[in-house]
Amino acid sequence: MRGPKPRPVAVRVWEKVVRTEGCWEWTGSKHRFGYGQMWIGSKRDGTWRLVSLHRIVWELENGPIPSGWQINHSCDNPPCVRPSHLVLGTPASNANDRETRGRGIRPGAQGERNHNAILTEAQVVRFRREWEEGRWATYAEAGRSLGVTYVSARNIVLRRTWRLVA
Repeated sequence: MRGPKPRPVAVRVWEKVVRTEGCWEWTGSKHRFGYGQMWIGSKRDGTWRLVSLHRIVWELENGPIPSGWQINHSCDNPPCVRPSHLVLGTPASNANDRETRGRGIRPGAQGERNHNAILTEAQVVRFRREWEEGRWATYAEAGRSLGVTYVSARNIVLRRTWRLVA
């Protein structure tokens, strides 16, 4: 027995968009970074997949996205799906735009000022000095001494985190 005929994607999209003078906000399911998302396709033919809303809207309005390209927001508002706020770009142009607009690492959110910081800058400086002196044999031992995971200890040593601390 077959279920009801699926509703067109365009209908499903626009019924969950609140249009304002500025951004058009997606009110449905969102990715953890705030971007709208929707399941499309068919389970029967294996095309069922989760797709970002700004990509769906771009394709509804402009056709397929060329290979190697992505859809970027000109408004810096992840749930926005207003077609005039969506631009075709490359990963490099998106990264450049992000840095130009100061959306990479938020100003003031580095080091101790980051709300997720467990350590102080003084602890990181002391930790790196002691690591270089050979106080610990493994990242796990070093991490335990700081009260962090071995991955965090390794990232501090390799300067993947706390890069701005001497």
